[in-house]
Amino acid sequence: MKTALIIPTLNADRDDCWKRILNAVDAQTFVPDLKLVIDSSSGDMTRILARDCGWNVLRIRRERFNHGGTRNRIIRLLNHRGFDAVVFLSQDVELSSPDSLKNLVDFLRTHDIAGCYGRQIVHAAGSFDAWQRKNCYPEHSRINTREDDSPFFFSDAFAAWKVKEVLRHGNFPVCKFGEDTLLASQIIRGGGRTGYCAEAVGRHEHPETVLSLFRRGFEVGELHGAHPELRGFHATRVRLPLRLIFPFAVKAAGYVMGRRKDLLIPALISCAVLLLLLPALLFSELPKLDVACRYAPMAEAFAAGDWEFAFHPRVTPLLPVCAGILAKLFPVSGWAACQMASALFLALSVFPVFFAIRRIYGFGNAVFASALIPFCSYLMRLGYFGLRETAAVFGASLLLYAAALLHDSGRRPGGYLAFAFGAAVLLLSRGDTALFVAAASLILLIWDFVRHRHPLRSLAAGGLVLLILFPQMCYNYRMIGWPVPEYRHAMVLRRLSKKLPLLDRLRNPAAQLPLPREGSNE
Repeated sequence: MKTALIIPTLNADRDDCWKRILNAVDAQTFVPDLKLVIDSSSGDMTRILARDCGWNVLRIRRERFNHGGTRNRIIRLLNHRGFDAVVFLSQDVELSSPDSLKNLVDFLRTHDIAGCYGRQIVHAAGSFDAWQRKNCYPEHSRINTREDDSPFFFSDAFAAWKVKEVLRHGNFPVCKFGEDTLLASQIIRGGGRTGYCAEAVGRHEHPETVLSLFRRGFEVGELHGAHPELRGFHATRVRLPLRLIFPFAVKAAGYVMGRRKDLLIPALISCAVLLLLLPALLFSELPKLDVACRYAPMAEAFAAGDWEFAFHPRVTPLLPVCAGILAKLFPVSGWAACQMASALFLALSVFPVFFAIRRIYGFGNAVFASALIPFCSYLMRLGYFGLRETAAVFGASLLLYAAALLHDSGRRPGGYLAFAFGAAVLLLSRGDTALFVAAASLILLIWDFVRHRHPLRSLAAGGLVLLILFPQMCYNYRMIGWPVPEYRHAMVLRRLSKKLPLLDRLRNPAAQLPLPREGSNE
């Protein structure tokens, strides 16, 4: 099999990495028939070092380089000169064993596939990059077909292709990113196959800065957003350690932004909210009484797994639980965790406000309205002190978004789901929002009946609210004797039960905590 080895480069000579990569290729037991460096007008020693090591060098202008288009020109040239296969190697991939190249080419030659890619490993075993490599590059080789879980995944960083097969399936798509995955998708959807050779190993590492992780996620999200056929992709499931949650969240945020670019504006406004509230974590004053005596101790108890003190009927659980999760994930106090949770709820409120107003009044008004949130001193003060009211603001914004969705498309389930989650967030953040939620539910019920002649969707939304509240209602039933979201609701039911004795059947006589007496300040 007549084979060419191609390395596209741009300023590859940094930290002696380029010299090591060239030496690793020279140490291979398999000698390709052509070794070619395609250099995009590098300003360092990339071309000189390649020529000294016996490589052919083709220099092109930087603005003419394109991952898909450049590869297509090389493929056509190799086909004209009678080459059977081509191996593409990235400038930052160092072959780990002398047989890596041989194993990859042999795998391509002995299997009925159009192309195959090698295994990628990293030096830092506990890094996020290592976790990703383990996720995408397992220890066993495989053949990818349409019936597999993740058939389209492909990496051209270290890969071999059959020249005729690439030409037969329409060449590489002309794009700046993802040309390998898109070609693999074309091949598999056209009835062909690709492969993965675990015995062909190369070291490939990416820097783990916040910007690089976000950019990488953004590029993948942009690719999947532009090509819906790739959205079913998922890699092998690997457990994510707690220490890697932050880099994973950064890359996931980039992916979402790339796939849904309409989220970019509200995301920037949300970041502005968080940045403005950042001094609260760095230069925090003494906490408010409710936070110091209630929310912060409950958050710390939740983080420690002390369930007896993590919950209380007089305190709605949403803020303490969210703060407890943050206190578990990060080495912060309960007070700081409450501030973080409250700030996050306020930042998240930007998204439903933006999309609700955009749907009704247009893009410009949505930007203006959501941009007012960081300038609202009252809301920012709530987030600064770590109070639970920001969670209620988030719940109310979800109800606003639900109203906008229902106004535009009443038969779709999105509006009802947004209503259910908004109502649940309100009730789990502040119990005194029950009357508001009840009124909103009644309006939704009447509207649903008038518009659709039956209230099935609104009843289903109400059922979902009760399902979300069910654990808290069970807890209150055991502690204070009434299946309600908050103790004040139990006091109302107690008064009503004096006039309606049937309600008394809902009460648990074996409750552990008594309700406050009538007229007391307990």
